[in-house]
Amino acid sequence: MAWFWCLHEAGFPAGTVNLVTGPADEIAGEFFDNPICRKISFTGSTEVGKDLLRRSADQLMKMELELGGHAPVLIFPDVDVEAAAKVCAVGKFRNMGQVCISPTRFYVHDKIAREFTEATVETVRAMPMGDPLVEGNEAGPLFEARNVEKTEMFVADALGKGARLLTGGKRPAGFDRGFWYEPTVLSDILPTMRLTCEEIFGPVMPLLGFDTVEQALRAANDTAYGLAAFVLTNDLDTAIRCAEGLEYGIIGINDTVPATPQAPFGGMKESGLGRENGIEGLDEYLETKMVSIGI
Repeated sequence: MAWFWCLHEAGFPAGTVNLVTGPADEIAGEFFDNPICRKISFTGSTEVGKDLLRRSADQLMKMELELGGHAPVLIFPDVDVEAAAKVCAVGKFRNMGQVCISPTRFYVHDKIAREFTEATVETVRAMPMGDPLVEGNEAGPLFEARNVEKTEMFVADALGKGARLLTGGKRPAGFDRGFWYEPTVLSDILPTMRLTCEEIFGPVMPLLGFDTVEQALRAANDTAYGLAAFVLTNDLDTAIRCAEGLEYGIIGINDTVPATPQAPFGGMKESGLGRENGIEGLDEYLETKMVSIGI
């Protein structure tokens, strides 16, 4: 709501930007049935995005969808391990993992696996947890009770199938109000665990290993999602090879927050259609018209 007041104060003409609230189905029905609506841009889950895409068929309505993600991080042995661990922890627990491009699977090269794991656990355990409006706190609450329950489900499933809990893994003591769950790090991850193939959207950091670039790319791409992926390396050849080989719309090389207004933002596969931001985002709202004048 505050954003719309800012637009009003900035002098946007009446009717240019509108805030509509109410029952989602009723509002969506009007958007899809009314021919005045020529395009819909949606950010949300893949399941809802697929439903909207089906509903758009009657009018062949143009759709722009920014949907779910399951972002891998490839960590190569030429990095500063301690610095990489801190970057990964900050990237993972930014907003407690409740970010569409939040890293969710951390593939660590076998050569540095032990050192990286120890540095990561130390970093995560040292994160102050509390009110995010208080300076110094780095770990805050989740946005709803359902997300805490979902996080517990992912962790219980992983532990039940042999994962090892390195830190976290429970609701913290002393936080009676709000939706809290400790920043959690897991190892000994297997492909049968739900957190390897489903979007977590919570404060869980699973650590997996790899030996070769080919192996890392194969594991990273083994998902229906394709929104964001990250690579930590100081080798330019490795960076280029991963950037070309990763099947994702957004690639962060030594950057776990690769989002800026001037660059296109969007995914591949079941992570969506089209792009937001940048020139590409503006193109989504335009149609190409060819005019031929005979002489």
